[in-house]
Amino acid sequence: MTEQNWYQLSIDAVEKRLGTSDSDGISRAKAKKLHRKFKNNIYPVSKITFYQCIRSMTMDYTSYLLILTALIAAVFEESVSAWPVVIMVVLNLIAVLIAYTKAQKTLEG
Repeated sequence: MTEQNWYQLSIDAVEKRLGTSDSDGISRAKAKKLHRKFKNNIYPVSKITFYQCIRSMTMDYTSYLLILTALIAAVFEESVSAWPVVIMVVLNLIAVLIAYTKAQKTLEG
């Protein structure tokens, strides 16, 4: 079998390659053999370290804007205003980390 994306083939071409028809299907043994050969992976799941994850999440414009706002408030001696912004940065980081972790587990599944 040549290396062509199966989704680009017509139904007749796929049936011909697999030696079957849409009414008969393929046997369980042949399905296992084809699965071992082609692995049926949609795309690889990249693995990154916890530090890389945190670093990439803090490198977005939302985090930059919130940190800049906290620094400006602290410079103008408005520490009462700076603390809620710092808390927002931390909460944003936690929320994004939870969403990323769930997405990563879904992709691995």
